[in-house]
Amino acid sequence: MTSTLSWFLIEQGTPSTRVFLFIEDSMKIKYNALHLTYEEQLQKFIDRGMEVKDKEFCLTKLASINYYKLKEFSIPYFKNGRYQDISLERIIKRFYKDKDIRLALLSAIEKVEISFKNKIAYVLGDKFGAFGYLDFKNWIDKNEYCKHYAKLREKQFKDNLKAKTSRTFNPFVKDFFNLYDEEFLPIWLAIEVMTFGDTLEIYNLMTKSDKIKIANSYKCSISELKSWLEHLKLIRNMSAHNSGIIDIKLRTVPVIRSDWKINLFQYNANYTNRIANTLVILKYLLSIINPRFHFGDIAKGFQRLTKGNNSYANMYGLVDAKLGFLFQ
Repeated sequence: MTSTLSWFLIEQGTPSTRVFLFIEDSMKIKYNALHLTYEEQLQKFIDRGMEVKDKEFCLTKLASINYYKLKEFSIPYFKNGRYQDISLERIIKRFYKDKDIRLALLSAIEKVEISFKNKIAYVLGDKFGAFGYLDFKNWIDKNEYCKHYAKLREKQFKDNLKAKTSRTFNPFVKDFFNLYDEEFLPIWLAIEVMTFGDTLEIYNLMTKSDKIKIANSYKCSISELKSWLEHLKLIRNMSAHNSGIIDIKLRTVPVIRSDWKINLFQYNANYTNRIANTLVILKYLLSIINPRFHFGDIAKGFQRLTKGNNSYANMYGLVDAKLGFLFQ
């Protein structure tokens, strides 16, 4: 009898010395860590070199912020198994600064999401009417996808849309089904119960001509728009689910126009893979969607984070801590 070996990938080390190890299933061990009190959690930080100036304050915060959430924001200061020149009070401040930036970015990304969803609904509604979007063969790119795949995606889409429709609190949805004998919503109302990800999937399936029409409204190419929106979806989802974003290192860097790069930090001839990419994308898209959008809250959040120091700004992929480009 042949046994099948299963392997999984783990990361070890700090961000600067991270290595990847392949571990066989049979090498895994049982987790046997004990529950730690807040006092024991604090001591664990201290034992690893974390400075603590006000124990009572830190204990209060550990009672409301998970140990691993604070540990997440301490990663840049953890080297060779020890925390280096950092206090828990500063880590807590980083947590709150990240929160302020996440909320500000969510507000900005929401405007992009609303605009993009509106474009999708308008194109499909204009060409195929209220319910034509439900028949994928109307609008799917037949040069890219066969009819069997189109049918599969159509069924998945309808099942997903029904589930989301049943959970929505949108008052117009309830009114629609109370008044009309229909199984699904018209596209201009259905778009309101779809997620950002749902609409991106629709865009990816559309014909090239429809993709161009939507991309043209943002004065960009199809590949640029897809790259930017996928990136903003990632940041939006991370922000909405309380994941830290200030220390993010992107595995896939979005398409960046050459004239934007003057605002991005360059290291060893490579442009940044940090959160600064989000800012230049938002600056461009919002200058088209809403030229009067004010970046004050975003700029204020980053200025607090960097303390107006360009060296600190470089850590987040920015050249200028003042973020002057956001107000040009």
